[in-house]
Amino acid sequence: MFSFHLKPNICNVDDFLEESSISEYLKTDDHVVTLTSWRPLSNGGQDFKSHKMVRIDDDHVEFRISFQSVMAYLSILVVGVVVMIISIFGKMMGMSGSGNPIVMFLIGLLFAGLGFYLFRKAKQIIAINRVYPAIYKGKVDPANVINPQTIEYFHYLDKLHALQLLQKYVKSDSDGKDNSYFSYELNLVLHDGARIKVLDHGNINAMTKQASDLSDFLNVPLWSVIWPEQQSLMSKMF
Repeated sequence: MFSFHLKPNICNVDDFLEESSISEYLKTDDHVVTLTSWRPLSNGGQDFKSHKMVRIDDDHVEFRISFQSVMAYLSILVVGVVVMIISIFGKMMGMSGSGNPIVMFLIGLLFAGLGFYLFRKAKQIIAINRVYPAIYKGKVDPANVINPQTIEYFHYLDKLHALQLLQKYVKSDSDGKDNSYFSYELNLVLHDGARIKVLDHGNINAMTKQASDLSDFLNVPLWSVIWPEQQSLMSKMF
């Protein structure tokens, strides 16, 4: 199942735990925990694995678009193109009840544009280099740029403190069907509690593995606040 929600209702860790109990849950007295927000940086997401983690060398990892993402976004684009074709050639193909061709063409154009936009956005590589050290998007090596901060989504990691893994419940009902799902957000936490989002998707096994591997790679603790055993409770918050 592929789901996309632009403005869903979100149930997250803040609905269950206060700052003090988060420290207890993590079994740590690190004061940065209390400086850090435990609300997700993004609303919604996908209910599938959006990115795969690839180790390029000893000091460089990348998060690249997954096969599931390619199939999901291109399927939206293809549906849009098919609708546009039907709007133009529907009557010639004997589809007399195909509807208003102008409206259908605009709907198809909307779907095709959305699919292309989502695919192009997800296709951007998220790179993390621990020698530089920085996180950035794209294939441009910041070491070869006079002002690296001109690169889209560029952040220095000299003040990196920890990784944060959050669980959230994305509630959505459409056509009488429950399309709700759990999503997991991985963020970098700096010494002052500021956060930088890495990625967000709905495959708990993949995300847990990615978070653990990234924690080892960056040599910082992983603050994971997810509780699969209480997912039924979380789903009743609405």
